[in-house]
Amino acid sequence: MVVRMKRKFHQIKLMKYRLDRNLSQCDLSKISGINQCTICLIESGKRMPNLITLVKLSKALECSTDSLIGELVDD
Repeated sequence: MVVRMKRKFHQIKLMKYRLDRNLSQCDLSKISGINQCTICLIESGKRMPNLITLVKLSKALECSTDSLIGELVDD
């Protein structure tokens, strides 16, 4: 039996990193180049970031992509 594991993105972590840096969604949008609506959808859990978006967010928030990604979960 093969058990597949994958990492799950946690929108709460994104919001925490943003708020820890005293950034609004609009501020993060300007810094990262990602549309504010997209950031809102990601933070609300209605959208998952693709790899490019994840990298842009991590650079804008000065953190690693791993820190924005949660623990391993069963697939």
